[in-house]
Amino acid sequence: MKQAVSNHKVTSADVIDALAEVKRLPSFSKMLTEFDRLVDQPEGTHVDEVADLLKSDPRMMAGVIKTANSAKYAPSGKRVTEVAKAVYLLGVNDVRIMIVALSFLDMCQSKVPLNETDFLKHSMVSAFIAQSLAPYFKVNEYEAFLMGLLHDIGVFILATYSEAGIKEVEKNSLGRATHLVSAERNIFGVSHASVGARIIQNWEWPQSIVMGVLGHNSPERIERAFQKNAYLTLLAEAGAFYLGVSNGLVVSETGMLGERSLAVLKRIDLSEADFKGMIEKALEDAAQTGLF
Repeated sequence: MKQAVSNHKVTSADVIDALAEVKRLPSFSKMLTEFDRLVDQPEGTHVDEVADLLKSDPRMMAGVIKTANSAKYAPSGKRVTEVAKAVYLLGVNDVRIMIVALSFLDMCQSKVPLNETDFLKHSMVSAFIAQSLAPYFKVNEYEAFLMGLLHDIGVFILATYSEAGIKEVEKNSLGRATHLVSAERNIFGVSHASVGARIIQNWEWPQSIVMGVLGHNSPERIERAFQKNAYLTLLAEAGAFYLGVSNGLVVSETGMLGERSLAVLKRIDLSEADFKGMIEKALEDAAQTGLF
C-alpha cells in the first residue's frame, strides 16, 4: 500500500477543539440526561412520566411509537398509537436504547463524505451485536450497546473535520477495513478510535465506554481492567463486517472472521455458528427499529 505525505496531521484534541469552535461537534440529546434522571429516582419511574418526556420531542415520540409497532413488540399486528402504551410495551431499558439511537441518528445528519446509510446501519448493527455479547464478557448491556453504537463515531468526526483528509484515508486504505487505522495515522496522525474516545470523554460518559471505543482496534494495548470492553467492541464490529455491512468508508470480506476475532470467540466459549446466529438476530433487531 503506497503511503502518501499528509498535510492533515493533528491530535484528537485538535479535531475536537476545531469542530467545537465552528459548532459542528456532535452531541447527544439533552433528553437522554433527563431520561436517566427519571430512571434514577428513588421512588422509581412511572410510565406517564416517561411518556410526558417523550412528548416534548415529537421525533423521539414518533420513533418510540414506530418501534412499538414492530413485529418484536406487537406480534398481533394491533396498532399502537399512544406513547404511554409504547413505553409500556418497550420497557424502560428499550426506551432508553431508542432515545440513544435516535439521538445518534440526529447528530450524524451533517453531510460528510461517507455513505451515511451504511455508516448508520453499521453502527446500529454493531450496537445490537454488542448488547447480545455483553453476558459473555460480563459487561453491562446498556454500556455494551453504547460501545457498539459509538465505536466508529471517530470516522464520522474525522470526515466532518476534513473532507479532503478522509478521502485520502479512503484512497490509502484501498477501501479495506484492515488498512483503515494505518491510513488514518498516515493522513491525520491519529486514529478514529482515539478521536471517538476523546469525544465520549468530553461527554463525561463512563470510562468503561471510553476505553471500549479507544481499544476496539487493539484491545491488548489498553489498561487490562478495560480490555474486556475493547474485545467485546472489536467482536461487535467484526460481526457487522461479517454480515457485509460497511462502515460507510471501508469494507471487510463478507462471511469471514479474522484470526483475532476467532481467538476471542474461543476465549469466551462461543462457537462461530452460534455467533453467526447471534449477529443475524442482531441485524433483524436493528432493522426493526426502522432507523435505517
